[in-house]
Amino acid sequence: MPAYKDETRNNWYCAFYFEDWNGERKKKMKRGFETKKAAQDWERQFLLQRAAVSREADRPTSGEAIWLARRVAATRQSRGAAESGHAL
Repeated sequence: MPAYKDETRNNWYCAFYFEDWNGERKKKMKRGFETKKAAQDWERQFLLQRAAVSREADRPTSGEAIWLARRVAATRQSRGAAESGHAL
């Protein structure tokens, strides 16, 4: 992860692109770090936090999970009845 030296301010900054929740590419920049490592650590933490949020958004809510489980159970029951010759 690159970090850049700002010669005029005599400090470090990080600049990078990431995808927001809508799938749009955004540029992020943060300035004022005393060391290159601090700028890289901030960028890494930002990206890890974004990844955790996107994983959380991909998980179904409890209501969605219950609906899906009931749907799967109903499908299995109707398949079992059709295969045995007993329609519901």
